[in-house]
Amino acid sequence: MKKQALGEGKKSLSIRTILLVLFLLILSMAVVGNSHIIISNWRSSSEKTTLGMARDLNERIHEDIHDFMETPRHMNLLNHKVIATGILDLSETTNRERYFLGVLQTYEDHIYSFSFGSVHGEYYGARRSPDGVLEIMRNDASTGGVSWYYEVREDLTAGDRVVVAGAFDPRTRDWYRAAQSKGAFTFSPVYQHFVMDDLAISASIPVYSPENDFMGVLGAHLLLSGINDYLETIAEDSRGFAYIYEKDSGLMIGNSIGVENFRVEADGSYVRNSYRDIEKALMEGSSGKVNSSQGTENLEATYAVNTEIFEGSGLEWVVVSGIARSLLSAEVNRTINFTIGFVILMGLFTLGAYSFSTKVLLDPIANLLEVSEKIASGDLSQRAEVSRMDEIGRISIAFNNVAESLQSLINDLEGIVARRTEELHGALEDRQRSADQLRLLLDSTAEAIYGVDTEGRCTFTNTSCLKMLGYSSEESLIGRNMHNLIHYQKKDGTPLPRETCEMDRAFKEGKKTHAEDEVFWRSDGTFFEVEYYSYPQYRGENLVGAVVNFMDITSRKKDEEQIRYLSYHDELTGLKNRRYVDEQIRQYALADKIPFSVIIGDINGLKMTNDIFGHGAGDNLIKKSAQIIRQSTREKDTIARIGGDEFLVLLPDTGKEETGQVIKRINQSFSEATIDAIKCSISLGSDTRLTQGKSLEETMTNAENAMYKEKTLKRNDINQHLIKTLMETLHRRSKEEEAHSQGVAELSGKIARALGLDAAAGYRMEKAGYHHDIGKIVLSEELLHKRPLSEVEKQKMKNHSVVGYRILNLFDETLDIAEGVYSHHEWFNGEGYPKGLKGEEIPMMARILAVAEVYDRMVNPWGALPLSHEEAVSEIGRLSGTY
Repeated sequence: MKKQALGEGKKSLSIRTILLVLFLLILSMAVVGNSHIIISNWRSSSEKTTLGMARDLNERIHEDIHDFMETPRHMNLLNHKVIATGILDLSETTNRERYFLGVLQTYEDHIYSFSFGSVHGEYYGARRSPDGVLEIMRNDASTGGVSWYYEVREDLTAGDRVVVAGAFDPRTRDWYRAAQSKGAFTFSPVYQHFVMDDLAISASIPVYSPENDFMGVLGAHLLLSGINDYLETIAEDSRGFAYIYEKDSGLMIGNSIGVENFRVEADGSYVRNSYRDIEKALMEGSSGKVNSSQGTENLEATYAVNTEIFEGSGLEWVVVSGIARSLLSAEVNRTINFTIGFVILMGLFTLGAYSFSTKVLLDPIANLLEVSEKIASGDLSQRAEVSRMDEIGRISIAFNNVAESLQSLINDLEGIVARRTEELHGALEDRQRSADQLRLLLDSTAEAIYGVDTEGRCTFTNTSCLKMLGYSSEESLIGRNMHNLIHYQKKDGTPLPRETCEMDRAFKEGKKTHAEDEVFWRSDGTFFEVEYYSYPQYRGENLVGAVVNFMDITSRKKDEEQIRYLSYHDELTGLKNRRYVDEQIRQYALADKIPFSVIIGDINGLKMTNDIFGHGAGDNLIKKSAQIIRQSTREKDTIARIGGDEFLVLLPDTGKEETGQVIKRINQSFSEATIDAIKCSISLGSDTRLTQGKSLEETMTNAENAMYKEKTLKRNDINQHLIKTLMETLHRRSKEEEAHSQGVAELSGKIARALGLDAAAGYRMEKAGYHHDIGKIVLSEELLHKRPLSEVEKQKMKNHSVVGYRILNLFDETLDIAEGVYSHHEWFNGEGYPKGLKGEEIPMMARILAVAEVYDRMVNPWGALPLSHEEAVSEIGRLSGTY
């Protein structure tokens, strides 16, 4: 077949020429059409936009002027009631001046001052100085009718006087008269300010008392220069102008173009300018604030002007604003000129871009044609140039890949073999890396792992396995039968035959097994509790062995045993607990045993021991009680702690007489036991089940009731016994304290009788005197005898009155003396302790105890310098009213 040469055939326009014609045609139509529409719309909309901006500016000024003038009205309406109702006392200088300063600080800076002129001519308030600093205004009899201005301190009170403004009577001012005349809120006419070089306008309101008596006028005052600044700010945003004048007089209120609202004549008088002066300045362009392009032509021809009337509370102003008509039209012309230039520039740029893009797009096609001709002629080394990754680039890459494949098939067979060899070598290296990583993973886990074959021989181990079993290297286990090495015997020493080994079932039967109640044996002959899993291992469908992972659970077993122990035992005493008792009761009920006795006991004085000596002493009392009950009962009896201070004893096969003997032994042992300063005692109750018709629950209830009955009947004896035990322990530690207690008791009773108190009060004083130092029971014997005391030791000693109060409050028999004992170290001058009571605040009982104690300390021979009776009485008299 004859090959056809590239380029032969029909001639036609090139792709580059076709693209150029289409592009220029579309571009020309788009530019001409869009330019006509845009330019026409710009010109027609610029006039509408200008007029709209002028209307928006005027509406904004009108609304903002309303808000601007609303501020002083709001100040007056909000605050005049404060003066009228007397909430603010004008005669109280500090509150008055702070009030006016606070109100003025709250509102915007365009409020120059806020003041009140009274019906008597006084004038008070606050103002902003020309520098914007707040000052206090004062004009009354103290200033001689002259207005004085003061600087403000940090606490909002008057500091130094900074201005003396001259004589001033608010009743003569226009704003005062306007409000008084109208009898309601109003704005004053424009007036020349008394102090500032400016014109002002005031918002004022008359103030009437609740009886409708005229009290004066409250006013908020604004400077017209502030309105100028405000209008300048608004007009500047839209590059327009704005001015305000009074409707009736035509006189200026404010403007945005810099023209003064008034002028000062040679004689010093003020003459206000009119709105005609503003219009003239606008047309002449003299202000420099607004551009004028029409000379002295009509204002409406040069500006888009809007006029609106502002009315309210005595005001009737005309608000005028405008924007230059040329503002947007000039911008439109500039935009059109810019657009034309931009279109021309873009046309030139587009031609250049077309030339560049056609070269970039079409040159690779020419290169591809040239290379394909050479390859077709047999030069397989030729490759198409790939300059970019578009469709042509991907075609060139595909073409080059075909050429590369052809050349490789022909010339590079040896290269293919070499690459395949290198790939195989890489695969072997990857396999080795995987094996190394698996070994690292096995050795880094805390769980012990080893493998066995189908004969139970070890094939591998990890580091944790070696450590747990006590071997130094993997070679010590490889090839050895693991059952015979570590699993050959049970915990009790009996053999574990291989035939019954659950672990071997994995490689014998292909079943996963698990156990957590067996042991493994270490290399040194010791064993440990173990939990293991044995997993069968397959290669394809063939069972090739098993993998065993295990953990030492010795600690876990101990923890579980401890939990089981605590679930049935009291942690503090080691006795059985309520849960155990409940289960035992159910078992005994099923057995239906008779006779069956129950003893329930409640420790006396546990709360006092905890409160006075601390919970450590309370715990010792509970443990001592448990020890006594355990020693007083039989081994087969069940002893349990069923509450904080309650114990229970279950006595199977025990009648009433034997139960009584047990109770007698318990009481005898308690009477001989002491914890800290507390003589141990317990209240016991019992009951015996003699017939099967009586339930164990009823027996327990009867025993508990019997215990509470004994505790109630012997309550007073128990309390007296506890108090007596405490006092005996204290006196055993210190004979001085024993003599002191007796002396203070005797002397306190004598003082009570000398004061004419009845016999009951005398007995109560003797009881208080005997127990007044019972709180020293918490002090060590060494501290009771030590002199002098350190500061820490003094504080411990001082605490004895608080401890005594807490002890005596625990018992009905001593409640009546607890308060006196608590306060017996209070001093009449208030320098005593623990509460620092003073004078008659100290209870009478405490004062009697204090005198008796001081006297006893002075005259007894163990004192440092014992005094005679007369000397002691004299010294007590000298300290009277102080100590």
